[in-house]
Amino acid sequence: MLQVPEAWVTRDRKAVAGATAANAVVGVWSSTDRPRVQVEGAGNPFSAASADKRKPKHRHGSRSSAAGDVQVSRLGNPLINELIIPLGKKDFFNATEPADDLKNFGKYVVNPELAKVINILFPGLNVPETNRTDIVQALLTGIPGLTQIAPKAPPTDTLKINLGTPPAATPNRFGVLAGDTQGFPNGRRLTDDVTDIALRVVGGFLKGNKLPLGDGVDQNDVPFRSSFPYVAAPHAGFDSQLKRIEPVHPPVGPDPGV
Repeated sequence: MLQVPEAWVTRDRKAVAGATAANAVVGVWSSTDRPRVQVEGAGNPFSAASADKRKPKHRHGSRSSAAGDVQVSRLGNPLINELIIPLGKKDFFNATEPADDLKNFGKYVVNPELAKVINILFPGLNVPETNRTDIVQALLTGIPGLTQIAPKAPPTDTLKINLGTPPAATPNRFGVLAGDTQGFPNGRRLTDDVTDIALRVVGGFLKGNKLPLGDGVDQNDVPFRSSFPYVAAPHAGFDSQLKRIEPVHPPVGPDPGV
């Protein structure tokens, strides 16, 4: 976790004057790389030894690093790859960059596979399956007047945050869905329930289909810290206590804005 002055990340390298300032909204994403690995040896159908029978064979395959690194994962908004990208495209998504999202994955966002699955598993919920421009705006192009970087911003999976939005006096775990404009998808606070928010958006919350979807976990198992780095200390390994049992409540907790 990092904590840096906002002027380090704005487009003009200046502090933000307010929520409507031209430099107020920034978008961020991260990636994970590892050294390229080539596997060679007997039993590997892609190895040189298997392709050329004249080369000596080995009982066990061996690994050797080639020059350079390869991107194996990326993350902007939470749960995009898990909920939106089809199973057969997830590795491809992890290897690409946000600049190519419209070309590579645009059709999957406006026709999310999860919406179809929900309707099959739970008939009668009437989750919208096509023309999901609401998802595109909420997460990829940005909400006008709040997280939209520019009027014609391309759809990219970056976590967008308006640095001029004042802190909420009473944060709501449902963020923008509940009228708390400082919460997700305007950045991502530790207390934002991004799983419940994402499920409800896919379920059609922004199109009037306000389903009370959720995972039944409403808060962290231990309190967050009041100062940087804010996250609670990790539990010990073998001698840690069992996690807190969620208090009994309706399966999805309170329902914002319904």
